Amino acid sequence: MKRSHRVVWLPVLTAVWLSACGRPAEQGPSGASAAGAWPQVREQLVEDYLEAHPMFAVVAGRHEYDGVLPDWSAEGIAAEIRRLQAARDRALAVPDASLDEAARFERDNFVARMDHNLFWLDTAEAPFTNPTFYIDWMFDSLDPSPYLTRNYAPLETRMRAYTTYARAIPQAARQIRANLRPPLARALLERGV
Repeated sequence: MKRSHRVVWLPVLTAVWLSACGRPAEQGPSGASAAGAWPQVREQLVEDYLEAHPMFAVVAGRHEYDGVLPDWSAEGIAAEIRRLQAARDRALAVPDASLDEAARFERDNFVARMDHNLFWLDTAEAPFTNPTFYIDWMFDSLDPSPYLTRNYAPLETRMRAYTTYARAIPQAARQIRANLRPPLARALLERGV
């Protein structure tokens, strides 16, 4: 991963990790969260992201998503664009005055990430013009390695998850094939194949 991508992903990955570990939001003496509504909004944004990107969720340790692939149909991509737009709006609806410096940075990083994703999905139309989109879209790829190389559960459990994953591949391949619009750059097509 490029250094610039690591810098952008650090707060997102931290939030996902904290969510996966079940860390509660910090509370003040009155029971209100320390940064207003942001902790609750952040938690929901993270959960929605994990649901939309199940392979990323698996890599992050959320194994209730084992074997699940994202919906890469044209309708699924349109739904993801709408989800990202709504997530962006929800994050921006948290008033700046309710955020300390760290929370504002985190919120703004989420918004920048949504803008980045929206650019590639909606403006550049990468799912329709670049088959390599499916190799590593936000860590949602066809890579089976989490089931094979991570010792997160007994082998039998991981193999059941892998089998579910393998059975989902034909549907994903149909979705990918249906999405791609020729002409495609030869180098991208060769890499995608």
